Amino acid sequence: MKTSSLNLIVLTIFILMYAQIHSQAKRILIYHETEGFRHASIDDGIKMFEDLGNENNIWATDVSQNSNVFNTSNLSQYDAVVFLSVNGNDILSNTEKTALENFIASGNGFVGIHASSDAFNDNSWPFYTELLGAIVQEDPYHTSSNYTADVEVVSDNSIIDFLGNVGTDWEHTDEFYYWEGGYLSSDNTVLLKVESTGSNSYDAERPITWFKESITYDDDNNSGTPDVTLSGIRSFYTGLGHHEDDYLSNSDFRTLLKNATLWAIGDQTLNKENLSSASLKLVNNPVKDKIEISLNNTGANYEIDIYDVSGKQLISETVTKTAIINNKLSLDISHLKTGMYFVVASSVNQSKTFKVFKN
Repeated sequence: MKTSSLNLIVLTIFILMYAQIHSQAKRILIYHETEGFRHASIDDGIKMFEDLGNENNIWATDVSQNSNVFNTSNLSQYDAVVFLSVNGNDILSNTEKTALENFIASGNGFVGIHASSDAFNDNSWPFYTELLGAIVQEDPYHTSSNYTADVEVVSDNSIIDFLGNVGTDWEHTDEFYYWEGGYLSSDNTVLLKVESTGSNSYDAERPITWFKESITYDDDNNSGTPDVTLSGIRSFYTGLGHHEDDYLSNSDFRTLLKNATLWAIGDQTLNKENLSSASLKLVNNPVKDKIEISLNNTGANYEIDIYDVSGKQLISETVTKTAIINNKLSLDISHLKTGMYFVVASSVNQSKTFKVFKN
């Protein structure tokens, strides 16, 4: 009888463990390698992600500060990668960089935090610069580490809805990065901005948190070839997160990163407009004779407008839903000259602009 009861207990524990493991369908990788200054808050950030993921088994968390985790086989098990205050220009090899690029291009998510804008600050990896959206300036890098400022809600979406409506201020203490002498991408969708933090030009009001669903970058360090546009991605960055307490006890900061991670792993969308635009993806770029666009909504007609770099409209055409084959619409542009064009694809509830190079 005792043996039978013991077997039942063991079986029950096994079933519960199995259910817990398999209910965590999502998995993230926390990468935290540093070549320079190492933030004391990194360990607390790791614990925060582990704790948040364990809440209702939202996601499983793996952790590494060894770049050898960036290979195709290993990355295949993850839904998002988190760069937690990493820094340095040589932390990834070229092969490891390619593995991460392919991971993002395959529809997986990226979350960058705080000092990760100081990684590859020598402009040696354009993909990463655009994926993250900024390079912090040097000398000085930031305000004092205990600077208290109002951070304003700029966009209305689910990552930051808990902070209030657009225009709401959130008082926060951090070291606020400067971008003026570094780089700030023009196509970041800004979520939060910090008020002016002083009298210098680089202290001016500036973005501090954003996301990206498309990036355009130089993939071969050759100005004579067209840049590559990668659409339908999920990349989030916040410059906040210097202090240990941010990760341990700041409920607003923890909620911000929880929501951002949910979005990055594909469990939470931002808003209807962004969700709709994300479902439109350019299949081929550069193009030769035909533009192809993949889409989720095949039950609608689409208007395709093409403009040259001067803004002159060259093509305006309706692609009917009956002409959409295998969730793709195509348009003949063989008669256009070689060069750069802007393609606007829109339907009743979707619209997206692509930069296209025609050979």
